Amino acid sequence: MITKFYEKLSNNLNELLNNSDEYNVVIEVGQAPNIRVFKVHSIILSSRCLYFKDKLSATTYNDKNVKVIKQNNVSIEVFEVIIK
Repeated sequence: MITKFYEKLSNNLNELLNNSDEYNVVIEVGQAPNIRVFKVHSIILSSRCLYFKDKLSATTYNDKNVKVIKQNNVSIEVFEVIIK
Protein backbone atom coordinates (compact mmCIF):
# COMPACT_ATOMS: atom_id res chain seq x y z
CA MET A 1 0.00 0.00 0.00
CA ILE A 2 2.74 2.46 0.94
CA THR A 3 4.74 1.65 -2.18
CA LYS A 4 1.74 2.53 -4.34
CA PHE A 5 1.51 5.88 -2.58
CA TYR A 6 5.16 6.70 -3.31
CA GLU A 7 4.85 5.44 -6.86
CA LYS A 8 1.84 7.71 -7.45
CA LEU A 9 3.61 10.64 -5.78
CA SER A 10 6.64 10.11 -7.99
CA ASN A 11 4.41 10.00 -11.07
CA ASN A 12 2.64 13.19 -9.99
CA LEU A 13 5.93 15.03 -9.55
CA ASN A 14 7.10 13.80 -12.94
CA GLU A 15 3.86 15.10 -14.50
CA LEU A 16 4.56 18.54 -12.99
CA LEU A 17 8.00 18.51 -14.57
CA ASN A 18 6.51 17.69 -17.97
CA ASN A 19 3.64 20.16 -17.59
CA SER A 20 4.72 23.79 -17.57
CA ASP A 21 1.32 25.14 -16.46
CA GLU A 22 1.64 27.57 -13.58
CA TYR A 23 5.45 27.53 -13.67
CA ASN A 24 7.25 30.39 -11.95
CA VAL A 25 10.88 29.58 -12.72
CA VAL A 26 12.74 29.32 -16.01
CA ILE A 27 16.10 27.58 -16.03
CA GLU A 28 18.18 28.19 -19.15
CA VAL A 29 20.67 25.34 -19.51
CA GLY A 30 23.65 25.05 -21.83
CA GLN A 31 25.58 27.49 -23.97
CA ALA A 32 24.53 29.24 -27.16
CA PRO A 33 23.50 28.05 -29.65
CA ASN A 34 22.52 24.93 -27.67
CA ILE A 35 20.30 26.25 -24.89
CA ARG A 36 17.28 24.44 -23.51
CA VAL A 37 14.66 26.14 -21.36
CA PHE A 38 13.11 24.26 -18.44
CA LYS A 39 9.89 25.73 -17.03
CA VAL A 40 9.61 24.53 -13.46
CA HIS A 41 7.99 25.18 -10.09
CA SER A 42 9.94 26.96 -7.34
CA ILE A 43 8.23 25.17 -4.46
CA ILE A 44 9.37 21.78 -5.74
CA LEU A 45 12.91 22.96 -6.51
CA SER A 46 13.41 24.64 -3.16
CA SER A 47 11.97 21.75 -1.18
CA ARG A 48 14.06 19.13 -2.97
CA CYS A 49 17.41 20.88 -3.36
CA LEU A 50 19.33 23.27 -1.10
CA TYR A 51 21.28 24.64 -4.09
CA PHE A 52 18.09 25.75 -5.82
CA LYS A 53 16.58 27.00 -2.57
CA ASP A 54 19.55 29.34 -2.14
CA LYS A 55 19.60 30.27 -5.83
CA LEU A 56 15.89 31.09 -5.84
CA SER A 57 16.21 33.18 -2.68
CA ALA A 58 18.90 35.26 -4.38
CA THR A 59 16.97 35.70 -7.65
CA THR A 60 14.29 38.33 -8.18
CA TYR A 61 11.15 37.99 -10.28
CA ASN A 62 11.09 39.56 -13.73
CA ASP A 63 8.19 41.63 -15.10
CA LYS A 64 6.30 38.40 -15.93
CA ASN A 65 6.57 37.24 -12.31
CA VAL A 66 9.05 34.50 -13.25
CA LYS A 67 12.53 33.89 -11.86
CA VAL A 68 15.16 33.18 -14.53
CA ILE A 69 18.22 31.11 -13.67
CA LYS A 70 21.04 30.52 -16.15
CA GLN A 71 22.97 27.26 -15.85
CA ASN A 72 25.58 27.48 -18.59
CA ASN A 73 28.13 25.38 -16.69
CA VAL A 74 26.21 22.11 -17.05
CA SER A 75 25.18 20.16 -20.13
CA ILE A 76 21.55 19.72 -21.04
CA GLU A 77 21.87 15.94 -20.71
CA VAL A 78 23.29 16.16 -17.20
CA PHE A 79 20.70 18.72 -16.11
CA GLU A 80 17.87 16.45 -17.31
CA VAL A 81 19.12 13.86 -14.82
CA ILE A 82 19.57 16.43 -12.04
CA ILE A 83 16.11 17.95 -12.42
CA LYS A 84 14.40 14.57 -12.15
